[in-house]
Amino acid sequence: MADFLGMSLEVWVGVAITSLVTFAVALYFYLRQKKEVRKEEKAEESFIRIMDSWRFEIDKKLSEIEKGFHERDAQYSTFVRLGNAAFGDGDYQNSLDHFDKVIETSPTSKVAWNNKGAALGKLGRLKEAGICFEKALEIDHHYATALRNLASALGRLGEYEDSMRTYDEVLCLRPDDAEALVGKGAALGFLERHEDAIIHFHRATRLNPRYEKAWHNIGVFLEKLGNYEEAMESYEKAVKLNPRYLEAWYGKGFCALKLGHFEDAIRSFDEALSINPRHVESLNNRAASLGAMGKHKDALELYEKVLGINPKYANAWLGKAIALHSLERKEEAEKSFEKVKQLDTALYRRYFARQKLHRTER
Repeated sequence: MADFLGMSLEVWVGVAITSLVTFAVALYFYLRQKKEVRKEEKAEESFIRIMDSWRFEIDKKLSEIEKGFHERDAQYSTFVRLGNAAFGDGDYQNSLDHFDKVIETSPTSKVAWNNKGAALGKLGRLKEAGICFEKALEIDHHYATALRNLASALGRLGEYEDSMRTYDEVLCLRPDDAEALVGKGAALGFLERHEDAIIHFHRATRLNPRYEKAWHNIGVFLEKLGNYEEAMESYEKAVKLNPRYLEAWYGKGFCALKLGHFEDAIRSFDEALSINPRHVESLNNRAASLGAMGKHKDALELYEKVLGINPKYANAWLGKAIALHSLERKEEAEKSFEKVKQLDTALYRRYFARQKLHRTER
């Protein structure tokens, strides 16, 4: 039930009845004291008459209070429903507007503060979102959903230590919260604690074997550790659970490319591109796979396509330079290498350092 000036309907009814009865009793004794009613029997009759006259007013006031509560409850429910529907449709600004209206009518609604924070988070307004989650937690210190959302916002703000500690608070309340385990794992991963991150993701999959994001994240951090075979297995589990999981298809393709399984890599990148034909990482690495197979002309066409989407993508300029060099188009290759140097000096230096190392090894 919605709150009304900080008090529930039952409290308001009690206050109203107590106040009216107190007034009537006081009036009775006032009449006796003033001797305006000469006999006690007449005073009692007067008291009864007064109470009868007030009974209608009491009922009327209570009806008005109850009606106000019902109207506010209906308004609260309507705005919550509309806010949730807009959020589900991806209309986060509209969702935010509805939850603001909920808070106007019920400022102590922890759900409204939490959901407002979620909408702000989707709009990228992470600090404001964090404030809303904290408001919800002021109302209910054990509100695990708001705690988990606060931890997520902190992580997105790059405050990984605070994010991890907040996820620990969630897990104290809900030890089997798979989403909190994945969130804490991600924070651990950003802190370069990759093995610990993987442990948390595995705990989440034991709680929910169909948790595709957990399987994907296992793949990500196994990949960072250079365990490409195991990473591919995790990505494979993710795409079996969700065949439209673009990032998992891309991860699987990237690991296949690293292992020299170029045709498998191309198949995975094609799956990713069937979901988003403009996914530049998949296009770029598909081109790299073609180049590794000696298909430099086909690779060059793909690199050009990538640069048509993102002209500042340094990895595509590097791939284009390598393809041009392999096609004996040295002057064009030099211009592309120069573009890499302008866009990403570190990438340029790493590439030529590797080339120098390969020549030394030969």
